[in-house]
Amino acid sequence: IWDFQDGSTLTITEGQNNKFGFIDGRGNWVIEPIFKEVLPFSEGLAPAYLKRKWGFINENGEFVIEERFNGAGTFSKNGLAPIRTGYWGFTNKEGEIVIDPRYFITTHEPVKALPYIKIAMETNGFVNGWALVFKVDNGFVFINDKGEVLGDKRFEYAAPFTEVD
Repeated sequence: IWDFQDGSTLTITEGQNNKFGFIDGRGNWVIEPIFKEVLPFSEGLAPAYLKRKWGFINENGEFVIEERFNGAGTFSKNGLAPIRTGYWGFTNKEGEIVIDPRYFITTHEPVKALPYIKIAMETNGFVNGWALVFKVDNGFVFINDKGEVLGDKRFEYAAPFTEVD
């Protein structure tokens, strides 16, 4: 059982069949354990892997963004979530890819070829308007929700911004 996150009344739990679903604060199944993998709800949606791809479900367990991604992360407060096709990019809540998949980032799986990118795993994409990504051949950069790079510098090493009120 995971912690309740992002104000959601649901949390991830593994069922007897090694599949995942969501329970409420009383321990009742709200979304039956049918998924191979899920991540917590954030901004009303949760990444879910059912058959061969990742999509996003609502709190009724319905896919509102179809299963079509090779990887997915949770939504940030700005309404964008990391998604992977070949590389990583970002989708909005309508399932439109708004930042082209051309980065190395990850939110829940290791990047074997680039283990130092694990630092980027600690965020859910955007924090205070910026996402830390690794640009192929160019090093770490920060991008905003339009995909624009912060400044013109590339960094050999960078840590994600932290949440500030």
